Amino acid sequence: MASVGLLLLGDAFHSNHLSQLVLALILCGAGAALPWGLMDGLAISAVPVAKAGMAAGLFNTVRVAGEGIALAIVSAVINGKQYPDPAESRSRVYPRGDSPRRRLAGSRQYAAGGCAFA
Repeated sequence: MASVGLLLLGDAFHSNHLSQLVLALILCGAGAALPWGLMDGLAISAVPVAKAGMAAGLFNTVRVAGEGIALAIVSAVINGKQYPDPAESRSRVYPRGDSPRRRLAGSRQYAAGGCAFA
């Protein structure tokens, strides 16, 4: 279901139809949300009733941590494909060559009596 929503979402950006965009977003959300309840129920049913809260908390913590790690990996892969040369990515982010670190090193401020001097 989420795959169909993603296919429709890709097409919805090229066609300016709001109804297609809304339908695609609903399908993506429903397709991603349906398995969560089933997985929660399965994780909780595998432990004794006295430890159901602990099982649900652990399961959700592991799930969110896995999503964060997966997002970081996908972002790194996409960034690596977009900017294969690290020097090129720095020049695109800071086109004049003045990174925040260079600006901080260049401007020395001394605080004296509550006043800052550059």
